[in-house]
Amino acid sequence: MEESRVVTKRNIKPFNGEHYAIWKFRIKSLIAEEDALKVIEGDPPEVLPPRWKQLERRAKGYIIEYLSDSMLGLVTEGITAKQILEKLDSLYERKSLATQLSVQKKLLSFKYNEEKRLMDHFREFDEMMVELHSAGGKLEEMSKVAHLLLTLPPCYDPLVTAIQTLSEENLNLSLVKTKLLDYETKLQLNKCETGTKVLQAANKSRHRNFKSKPHFLQKPQSTFTSRKGYHFKNKNMNYRSKPSNCEHCGRRNHIKKECHYYRRMISQQKDHTAQTTQILRSKSPPFAFMLRSKSFETSAATNGTITFILDSGATDHIVNQLHYFTHSEELSTPVEISVAKEDSSIKATHRGSIAITTNMGETGILKDVLFSAEVPYNLLYIPTFLTKVIRANNNNF
Repeated sequence: MEESRVVTKRNIKPFNGEHYAIWKFRIKSLIAEEDALKVIEGDPPEVLPPRWKQLERRAKGYIIEYLSDSMLGLVTEGITAKQILEKLDSLYERKSLATQLSVQKKLLSFKYNEEKRLMDHFREFDEMMVELHSAGGKLEEMSKVAHLLLTLPPCYDPLVTAIQTLSEENLNLSLVKTKLLDYETKLQLNKCETGTKVLQAANKSRHRNFKSKPHFLQKPQSTFTSRKGYHFKNKNMNYRSKPSNCEHCGRRNHIKKECHYYRRMISQQKDHTAQTTQILRSKSPPFAFMLRSKSFETSAATNGTITFILDSGATDHIVNQLHYFTHSEELSTPVEISVAKEDSSIKATHRGSIAITTNMGETGILKDVLFSAEVPYNLLYIPTFLTKVIRANNNNF
């Protein structure tokens, strides 16, 4: 009964290889109450007095009592309490840089789980601080506060901002923990109030539904009958008696022309066609088209006279002599002119205007005339000539 009472009072879990620093701190506190701390920290005298032997037995008994079964292999006959702790220190209390880095990494990745209580979070945080101190690491008070605040979720941001405004003289880890516990209580109250409001709103909505008119007093929905005698609720084709499947997606209660997936497919096809057309137009080089026939005779220009061939297949006015122009300019990029012969073309190097007088005595200016030394005839593009330059009689030109 006495041993059970002591274990319950101390709340010391048997050491199983984890959290050695915390376990050692509690064991040393327990041994100190029996005034036996000197047997594990000091050197034994050459002649052991009875009191020393008694304290040695108590200290060793406490250590063995709070060791798990897997750790009892460290205890052998004739070993003292001090030697047991020294063995444990050599295995689990390594003061090295690697151990400090391991604890620091664990501390940086440590975050508060909102499903747990904040006190449990503080306990785990303090255990890490003890492990870091046992490994030889040291943290200032402000560093401990900063590490603790970094573990908090975003809902604590208002309090963290308020703590940052406090002076460092009045700021310590205990004060921060107290503020956090108060804020936790406030958050829990807000959650309860929100849940109550949601429940009240749900009850009001349910109460309104109970007050609605009975179904036999409600106004019936309008229906119509199709040619085949099927009854529908509305024009969205919600079938009452004989539902059908969509011919496009196979789903029920709508037809193909009202199918969302079919409309989206048609829209995508139109967009794709428009994009393809735009790409082809942007990539195609500028060119003019000329229709040539072998039955034409060679025409020459003499005494300032220009002989044109009216060509309905041409897309521009084209001449083969540069001195015809009243004004011309060289093209930075020659215009490629396709001819009727497959895989053949000629190039126009200049563009300008020509002042002309028809056989009827009417004058005018041919604009946007191309010059190509390779073209065998002077070609006149009929639509442009009739609509944009001058009015002429084709038979008398």
